[in-house]
Parts: sequence; C-alpha cells; structure tokens
Amino acid sequence: MLCAFEKSNKVVISIHANTVLRKEKADTLYVANAMPEEGEGTAAKYLGSASALCWGSEYKNLVGLFTSLLYKLDFQLAELEWGKVRERR
Repeated sequence: MLCAFEKSNKVVISIHANTVLRKEKADTLYVANAMPEEGEGTAAKYLGSASALCWGSEYKNLVGLFTSLLYKLDFQLAELEWGKVRERR
C-alpha cells in the first residue's frame, strides 16, 4: 500500500512513531511525511512536501492507521497540485 502510494504520487514517505502522554495516558503519535522524489534542493522539496499525524489509540489496527495517514497525505498533495495548476492559468 505504501509503495503503491509512493509510485503513483512520485514521493518518498517516512513514518515516525513516538510515545507521548495524552490525556494523562501513554499514546503513540504517528507522523507521516511525503517528500517529492525529485527536486532541485532542500527548499524545493520542503515546499512540495506534505505531512499528517494520527494517534494510535484512535485505531484498532495499523492498516487503518496507515490508510488514514495516506488519505491525509493524498489530500494535501492534491491541494499542492491544484495550486500549481491554478498558477499556470
């Protein structure tokens, strides 16, 4: 699922998990970042990137969590692409 998303959107995804206190209980915060495969430099890659986060306690399994992260990333990438299309007009 992750590989297919990377190929179709031409991005590289990284997912990080951190254990933090949330509402006085331990929870896992998952953060996904999508960076363009191509770019002229760090600034160009940063401007074309997207990130999303989810709390582990809100999902029953990792497939649901990863699916949610990918939907959020896809939405942000679509907004970036739409902005590029509108600029060309």
